[in-house]
Amino acid sequence: MPGQYTANIMFLWKFILVVLAGFNDLYLMLCPASWAVGAGDDAPPNAKIFAASGILLWLGVLFSGHMLPFIGNAF
Repeated sequence: MPGQYTANIMFLWKFILVVLAGFNDLYLMLCPASWAVGAGDDAPPNAKIFAASGILLWLGVLFSGHMLPFIGNAF
């Protein structure tokens, strides 16, 4: 019953967060500057920002997935 998901606001948020997290992961995979850290060196600030945002985005995906039955009119 796909209609129960298309009308649910949490499914929309989950979809948006998955796309944003995918772009975040794509940046971390394709940008060699985020991986160019020597032993004992500190990571660049943009790598730290993208790593923290990736964690928060994927936690948002998990949260919105768990809230599907409770927020909106899914089930």
